[in-house]
Amino acid sequence: MTHLLKQREKLFNQKYWGKLRSKEWLNKGDPNTKFFQRSVNAQRKKNRVVKIKDACGVWLNDQQAIVAKVISDAKNVQLIKLSDI
Repeated sequence: MTHLLKQREKLFNQKYWGKLRSKEWLNKGDPNTKFFQRSVNAQRKKNRVVKIKDACGVWLNDQQAIVAKVISDAKNVQLIKLSDI
C-alpha cells in the first residue's frame, strides 16, 4: 500500500513540476530559443526563391512571375504524370 502511495505521489510531482516548467517556458522562454529562432530564420532565407529561370533562359525576378512559373511547371509535371498512366 505504501508503495502505491509513493508511486502516486511521484506521478503527481512529475505532472505538477512538468506543468510548472511548461508555464515558465511559455513565460520566460528557453535558453535555446534564440538559437533555434535564428537557425529557422536562416533556413527560411536560404529556401526563399528570389529568381528563377524560364524555358527561354530569361531570369524572372518579379514575385508574381515566379509564382506563375512555379504553378505552370507543377501543372505540366502533373499532366505528364497523368498521361503516363
